[in-house]
Amino acid sequence: MKTKLILPIILALFFIPTLVFSQNFSGTAIYQSKINVEVDLDKDSTNTALQNPEIKKMIQQQLKKQFEKRYFLNFTSKEANFIEEEKLEVENPAVQVKVFGGTSTKQGVLYKNIAKKDYKAEKEFFGKRFLVVDKMPEYNWEMTNETKKIGNYTCHKAIAKTEESTVTAWYTMQIPLSIGPDLYSGLPGMILEINDGKRQFLCTKITLNPKKEIEIKIPKNGKKVKQEQFEKIVEKKVKAFSDQHKNNRGNSNVKIIRQ
Repeated sequence: MKTKLILPIILALFFIPTLVFSQNFSGTAIYQSKINVEVDLDKDSTNTALQNPEIKKMIQQQLKKQFEKRYFLNFTSKEANFIEEEKLEVENPAVQVKVFGGTSTKQGVLYKNIAKKDYKAEKEFFGKRFLVVDKMPEYNWEMTNETKKIGNYTCHKAIAKTEESTVTAWYTMQIPLSIGPDLYSGLPGMILEINDGKRQFLCTKITLNPKKEIEIKIPKNGKKVKQEQFEKIVEKKVKAFSDQHKNNRGNSNVKIIRQ
């Protein structure tokens, strides 16, 4: 009888440090992002310069710089912030590029509650501030046996199919928190790389359990809306601008980039 009781006790003691350690994870992960876009140059434009191969090349280079961004994921075991690095915008008076869709929205602080699986995000669109409050999107992840190294971390591959694309994620169980860049989550470890066909995030650095306490900000400013409401507001504004652009072909420095 004594032997039967000892084994469960030993096993319980063995797992306690692991559970305590996983519950006290905190740190900062840095991600680089890239976005694939399709440049739609107006064929009916009166501005012949836009048909010049060198101008087209310059637009592509400008877009590449515009969409290569760096983000900071500050996290604890319970919550996280995803924040875009602030950088100076370089204006090109010769060619102005307007971008519409998800990338045209200026993202402020994104707050994620890991336990409750919800989020709050500050967004600015056409000079108006919004506070998007909603549940984290759920993905039907399919685990695979593929692994690879990202830095010092062993990562496992997972795939999820959505109505628009196939999402490929690489996550590490060495950091057993269900978080990742932007609104991606739902895996048994931190997502270090993800690609949905349009956007790609790659983690370039992780600092775990720093001496300085991680500060998590909860956004409060802006008109409170659901994600679906915000998307409809964006769609309506983009359509109105597109219609206006069609009626003003002469002003062809403004181009629409389809994501």
